[in-house]
Amino acid sequence: MASTLVEATRSAHEEVERLELLIVQCLEDDDPITSRKDRLIRNHREEIAALGTDVYSAFYGRLQEIREYHRKHPASHDANAGYDQYEALPIIKFTREEDFGRCLDLCALYNQYINSTFRKPIDYSAYLDAFSQTQNIPLKLKSTRQYRKYMENLLEYLMDFFRRIEPLQDVDRIFSKLLVQENNYTDITLMEAKINKLCLLLSKTIEETKQNLVKKQASICKEMERDRMEEEEEEETTQFDNESDGEEQPVVYNPLKLPMGWDGQPIPFWLYKLHGLDQEFKSIEEALALWNILEQRQLRTTGAKILKSLKTDGNIYHKKIYIDLQCQGLV
Repeated sequence: MASTLVEATRSAHEEVERLELLIVQCLEDDDPITSRKDRLIRNHREEIAALGTDVYSAFYGRLQEIREYHRKHPASHDANAGYDQYEALPIIKFTREEDFGRCLDLCALYNQYINSTFRKPIDYSAYLDAFSQTQNIPLKLKSTRQYRKYMENLLEYLMDFFRRIEPLQDVDRIFSKLLVQENNYTDITLMEAKINKLCLLLSKTIEETKQNLVKKQASICKEMERDRMEEEEEEETTQFDNESDGEEQPVVYNPLKLPMGWDGQPIPFWLYKLHGLDQEFKSIEEALALWNILEQRQLRTTGAKILKSLKTDGNIYHKKIYIDLQCQGLV
C-alpha cells in the first residue's frame, strides 16, 4: 500500500512538472514576435523540424520509440520530449546594411556595375531601380565576359539573400518552373530570367531598401544643416563675446596722449618729460645733438664721483674712507 502511494505521488509530481513545461511553451508561443530576427529564427526552427533525409521513416521511427517508451513506463511522461531540436539555434548572418533581411546590400555590386563597360553614370539610388532592368542593356554588351561575371555575382547574391529570409522556400523548384515555361533560354537569358523572378519575389524588400536610402540621405542632410547652424551660432557667440569684452573695457582719460604704462594707465607727465619724450625732432641732426648733450652730462657726473676717490697702491678709495685710513696710519 505504501509503495503504491509513493508511486502515485511521484507520478503526480511528474505530471505537474510536465504541465508546467507545457504552460511555459504555450506562453512562449503566444508572445508576439516583433523583430525580423526572431521570425527568421522561428522559420529556421520549423525547417529543421520539418525537413530531413527521409521524413516518413523518421516520423514512424520516432512514433515507434514513443509507443515503446510508454509501453514500458505507463505511469511516467517524458517532460523534455520534443525540446532537443530547439537546443541548437541556427546562425543567420546579415550585414549592417541588410538590417536582418529588411533591406538589400548592393554596394559591392553597384561598384562592379559603375566600373564596367556596360554601365550608365547613375548614383546608388538610381541603381536600385535599374539593376533589375536587364532589358535596357544593349545586346552587344551582354556577350562580354564582364557582363557575364556581373550577372553571376548578382544572381548569387539574390539567391543567397532569398534563402536567408525565406528558408522554407525552394529556390530550385521556383527556377524549374521557368524552364518549363520556356526552353529556349541561353545562359545569359536564363540568368536574367532568374534575376527578374527573384526581384519580383523581393519587390517589397527592394522598395524598403529605397525608402531606407532616402531616410539615410535625409538624415545626412539634417546633420549637415544642424552642423552648419551650430557653426553659425558659435560664430555669433564669439562675435558677441568680443563685442562684450570691448564694451566692458573702461575708457581711459588721456587728453595729452601719453604713453601707456604696464598697469594700462598713462605714465606721469613728469616722467614723460624726464625721458625727453616731449621733444620732437624734425631731423637727425637735432637728435644727434641731444645725444651728445646727454653723453657729456653723463661724463661729468661720472667724473665728479671719481674726484671723490683717491688712488693708492693701485686701489681706489672714497675720499672719506681714505682720510680715516690715513689718520690711523694704515696708508
